[in-house]
Amino acid sequence: MHFSHLTFVSIWAGILGVVAWFATSENHWPSFLRWFTPLAVGCLLAIIGSGLWMMNLTTDLQAYPSTWMLTYGQALVIKHLLVLPIVVLAGFQAFYMTSPRHRVKKRRSLGGAKAESVLILLVFAATSILGQSSPPHDISETMKSAGTSPWFNYFYGAAPSGFSPIEWQGHPVYSLFFVVALVFFILLIKTVKQQQWGWTIGMALCFVGSAYLGLMTNFY
Repeated sequence: MHFSHLTFVSIWAGILGVVAWFATSENHWPSFLRWFTPLAVGCLLAIIGSGLWMMNLTTDLQAYPSTWMLTYGQALVIKHLLVLPIVVLAGFQAFYMTSPRHRVKKRRSLGGAKAESVLILLVFAATSILGQSSPPHDISETMKSAGTSPWFNYFYGAAPSGFSPIEWQGHPVYSLFFVVALVFFILLIKTVKQQQWGWTIGMALCFVGSAYLGLMTNFY
């Protein structure tokens, strides 16, 4: 299953990256999307399915927040948050840009593909951390052998003395991070529609950062 997951990611991200950074013209972009869109959708569904299957093997899904005490869990939640902006960009390229209503507008499609590939590269970075970290088959035992994540220790205030399940606490002030994340997500969609790709990457990172802060400060 790991091989299948990697294969689907490589097909989708590999083709997208090559076209985004090495194509010299956008004249054939609509014809490219006609065959790449169903391929990308199929790969994305396969990636999500295989990812959930592998996650179920290494993590008790009900204890997912508790894995954030570990470096593995920290990398996993960041990876999951990065996926949302990528889905927005992929959906824009696949459906919005090819609709008859918007064909007459000036399009900078390669810029969108480059922005998407940058976010995918960040997902690869998070994945590399997963590969170097101990999976949380047993969170308590993993804490004893690998220790807790420095990032978690920062939000917790100190390294926890032992395992205690993390649950939603819902701090009134810290919950505002989710409101900020929603604002950044709306701005992300707006910048995508306006094809302001530099701002798109910025809004995506701001969304991930604020959503991450919301999770870290409301689960403990």
